[in-house]
Amino acid sequence: MMQYIETPTPSKTGRIDMGLWVEDLYGNHTLEIFELRPISNSPSGNKTANKAVLKQLLGYVNDFNKHGIYAIQGRSWNPNGLELPHPTDPNKMIKLYTYSSDPGMIYYGEIKKKQDTQPKTELQKILDNETLTSSEKINIILGGGIPGSKMPTVRPGFPVLRPV
Repeated sequence: MMQYIETPTPSKTGRIDMGLWVEDLYGNHTLEIFELRPISNSPSGNKTANKAVLKQLLGYVNDFNKHGIYAIQGRSWNPNGLELPHPTDPNKMIKLYTYSSDPGMIYYGEIKKKQDTQPKTELQKILDNETLTSSEKINIILGGGIPGSKMPTVRPGFPVLRPV
């Protein structure tokens, strides 16, 4: 069982970015601590910055251990390659990276959003039309036809939605 936590260190000298309570088969609990940093702080980036963030992570681990909470650098969760939506730019993604030489460190960087390589279907092309209202798009999806076309507007068994 794992449980996510975000908490200050026991001596209040810092705040861990992410912690996972991991329970083994015998009921023993371990706090795995993770630190999130930009990719520029990775082993392949700025070596000085990398040493500083590793020192910070180890300081958090030592602080918890010193206060009786068994803690280690995070190991059980490896998000390497995970891509998340960018919070402010729809054309970008946030990609997570990990390195086996840096357990507990998760680095992130911005990447360009991959374009769909599959050719669009006729329906997708029609639905991409920005002049259609949401109601018209729903109508098309439900089988009500394309506005202005000579296609039948009703498919048996499906309601037809019309803009109000």
